[in-house]
Amino acid sequence: MVAYVFGEFDRDRVLVGYVFLARHQALPKIKTASTNPYLVFRSLIAEAIAEREVPLQDLDLATSLVVGAINQVVDTTVLGHIKHDLAGHADRVADACVRMLGR
Repeated sequence: MVAYVFGEFDRDRVLVGYVFLARHQALPKIKTASTNPYLVFRSLIAEAIAEREVPLQDLDLATSLVVGAINQVVDTTVLGHIKHDLAGHADRVADACVRMLGR
């Protein structure tokens, strides 16, 4: 999923950058759970906890850590501090997210 998000950002920085910067106004208006990125990640993390792939933990805190890490990389790139494509860093960010979950 990290590779997908970063790949989409690399393909259309303006559109994805706008979505990320406007997410606080837009997300409360989205009623379908499957279209809310936070809830998609939350569902995957809940499944990983249930399957004991990661330790039992506060689901919303864990989701916030993972989604926050991904969002911050995109936001930092939108602000111009990361100048290169993100897709090449997807594995590193995904590995860091897994480590945050305790695996």
